[in-house]
Amino acid sequence: MQDYPFINIDKSNVDVIKKHLKEQCGVEPAKDAKRDDLIEAVIVFEETNGLTRPVELLPESMRTTAIESATAKVDPNQKLVKLIAAHGKVRIVIRPNGEAQGQTQIYANVNEYDCIIRFDEECDVPGPLYLMLKDAKELRYEQQKDGTLKQAVVPSYNIEFIGQSEDLEPFEGEE
Repeated sequence: MQDYPFINIDKSNVDVIKKHLKEQCGVEPAKDAKRDDLIEAVIVFEETNGLTRPVELLPESMRTTAIESATAKVDPNQKLVKLIAAHGKVRIVIRPNGEAQGQTQIYANVNEYDCIIRFDEECDVPGPLYLMLKDAKELRYEQQKDGTLKQAVVPSYNIEFIGQSEDLEPFEGEE
């Protein structure tokens, strides 16, 4: 397949595409085959055989466009999204629950921010991370005496809120 000749599908007429399918792909196209079906047959043959069609020979409808630059006007009244680390911090302690099973810490992340939080140690975390941890729930099942399962939604983390971090920007969230 090293010598497979790619044809310019956009510039080729139906007869050229049929000839290419027959001679290069080993596919006998139907006499009444439509141009779109012939193009699809060529593309499928190439993909199936691991042939990568050069971008300049792709049909126009399949080409991707690259944007070299873009500009945007921002409304000064629009509230912009802040990075998680730029939010105010809160001081918390996470206590291990019964599911910790010997773990000494948890890994947590929100968007671009990630951290490791050790159990039973005070730490400052961005407000959105605290809200995510506080609102995290797990679905647990407890087997009843009759063998049925009872479903319960429980908090994922045992979090103690200590307060706003004194030396950091206050967090304007729930609490």
